[in-house]
Amino acid sequence: MFPFGRSGATRSAGAVHRSGPTQSPRGPADRDEADVILAAPAHLRGCRALAEDVLGNALGMTTPTPTAGLALVTGASSGIGLELARQFVDHGFDVVVVAEDDAIGTAASELRSGSREVTHVQADLTDPKNVERVWAEVSALGRPVTAAALNAGVGVGGALADTPLERHLEIVDLNVRSTVHLTKLLVDQMVANGEGRILITSSIVAVAPGPYHATYAASKAFVHSFAEGIRHELDGTGVTVTSLMPGATDTRFFERAGMQDTPVARGPKDDPADVAKEGYAALMEGRPHVRAGSLKNAVMAELGAHLPDVIGARVGAAQAKPGGADPASLKQTVMSEIGHLPQRVGSLVGAVGSRVRR
Repeated sequence: MFPFGRSGATRSAGAVHRSGPTQSPRGPADRDEADVILAAPAHLRGCRALAEDVLGNALGMTTPTPTAGLALVTGASSGIGLELARQFVDHGFDVVVVAEDDAIGTAASELRSGSREVTHVQADLTDPKNVERVWAEVSALGRPVTAAALNAGVGVGGALADTPLERHLEIVDLNVRSTVHLTKLLVDQMVANGEGRILITSSIVAVAPGPYHATYAASKAFVHSFAEGIRHELDGTGVTVTSLMPGATDTRFFERAGMQDTPVARGPKDDPADVAKEGYAALMEGRPHVRAGSLKNAVMAELGAHLPDVIGARVGAAQAKPGGADPASLKQTVMSEIGHLPQRVGSLVGAVGSRVRR
């Protein structure tokens, strides 16, 4: 539908825009010369490829480099999503980038190069109809999606009692429902084709309760478990699923979630380009998950996975409570909770033993 050499193709309906490789215009004399050569008798047709190469160089036409496939990236207007899209482009993929804000057009312009086709779709994925519209636009390209990064997500900071219900339902609709919806569409196509790779952005907060951003943390726990579960189901199909688990990253997340006045927002953050690079590598390697970013992220994720939830919740609260302590105090809180762990484990073992003896 969009062959190599078509440049600047744009469709305004539905906020879908496509741009592909460009070539220099040909004048009438050039066109006549090309037509004569390419219409050579049958016994000269073996030279057609050579003639095309020669003419392409002579007339300023560019030959596109082979594509690695078609990639779909959501939440791609900034931050980790934009950097993931950049990884795909840099590795030879044509891309479809999706986001709900106007900045997706600017992001697409940044991603475009002479040999890669970039399509951007502006769509609010909290609406199931828009998920279907995005898939229809992807399908209209007439090419299977070979890789996807489902990165669209939103958060809200503060206690549940102090924040509007609609903000929490938006998290469920975008982070959870749209992820399941798009994943199902992708999996059906990829399994039928016998190949595909899906990256789902979770978070290190998925491993423990998350007070003061409880709905967000729960949504990330859901998509991480979802990714790991369907990965097992898809074993042997040629389709892999990878969970990307970043920590605090230098994006607009904290501003959008209203979490600027929290210890985690005031502390050090990872570069989204570094997170995306690690995520892309894990996706291509077919790994089950990757705890991207600093060593601190790996340590916190490992602790959260093994600490009892009551302790994990205290650590999470210390990081996300509005107006909470500074990062130095947070470190003391974490170390204090870890220090009390043996005593709590001992009490737990004793309680279990008493119940067994009964």
